[in-house]
Amino acid sequence: MSFCFRVKAQFKTVLKLSEELEFVKLPGMSAIEIRHEKANKISCVQDTDTHCPDREYPRVTGETYTFICRNFESKDDAQTAGSQFYDALNLCGAVNSLGIDFATGKPTGSFSNIARKAIEKEIGCELMSDQYGLMVYEEGKIKIVGMSVRGYTSVRISPFEDHLTKSLAEIQFLNARHKNCTNLINAAAYSLRSEAQLILYVSAVEALCEDKRVGKEYENIIGKLVDYVDKMKGQGSDGAPADAWESVERVLFWARKTSIRQSYLHLIRSRLDNDRAKRFDELYRLRSEYLHVGIRGDEMAQSAGEARIIAVDLLKADLAAAKNER
Repeated sequence: MSFCFRVKAQFKTVLKLSEELEFVKLPGMSAIEIRHEKANKISCVQDTDTHCPDREYPRVTGETYTFICRNFESKDDAQTAGSQFYDALNLCGAVNSLGIDFATGKPTGSFSNIARKAIEKEIGCELMSDQYGLMVYEEGKIKIVGMSVRGYTSVRISPFEDHLTKSLAEIQFLNARHKNCTNLINAAAYSLRSEAQLILYVSAVEALCEDKRVGKEYENIIGKLVDYVDKMKGQGSDGAPADAWESVERVLFWARKTSIRQSYLHLIRSRLDNDRAKRFDELYRLRSEYLHVGIRGDEMAQSAGEARIIAVDLLKADLAAAKNER
């Protein structure tokens, strides 16, 4: 019984391999196979990959490489070594600007239970979906199957002209917040990663929020705290360095303003409804967890789509409100 780990990743930087199958040797591991899938070349990217045959120079989306290390005595040993290799490859890509993407470990295909059982009966082993990231399995006991699908969206000139005419009539109501929001929404359309899309769409909603100050009574309390901090800083109280007191002053300065959470909840409730305010609060939490904890999951794709809808609806509603206020 022998186990192995398998790591599949996309590289923006091409590895120059002399053979179709090469090996890399790392301390404490058996020789690691490197298998190369040739890049898909396209000429432009919009939403998803869109073919533009009239362009002379195609754009390369990236090269895909699969790394396989074999001959582990147990699945736990393979899992430990695979996790170490995954982390090392991720770090190597970041610090050396190689542009390595594991696509959050999503499978490239899936099968119904009926189809899976029928195929497994035919091939005599377990069927697994090909996926980016780390996989650990017993050699000779599985068959890995994957697929790749690309699509694009299109619009005819007539409806595009109608959309553009309507937008031209509304630009007089645009302010700096609206412009920042539109930039972020458009930037998200060029990202093929759901995590990046979620970050940008949530940021687009943040961009619409006004920088308001808190209520007068609350601000008076903060003002007294600021005066106290100024006094303590001048006296050198408790031997604390001046920069520590300055840090406290900065915290109190920002405390005069409403929190970003208060801002977006108020804006979405007033422009849309309470249900979407609650849902966006969950999306904001998910984005924060991804940024600060590193949480990843299949819900990212669905969440990015929901965040886009809320961001676009909120932009439309805020523009309509600005129009009515004129």
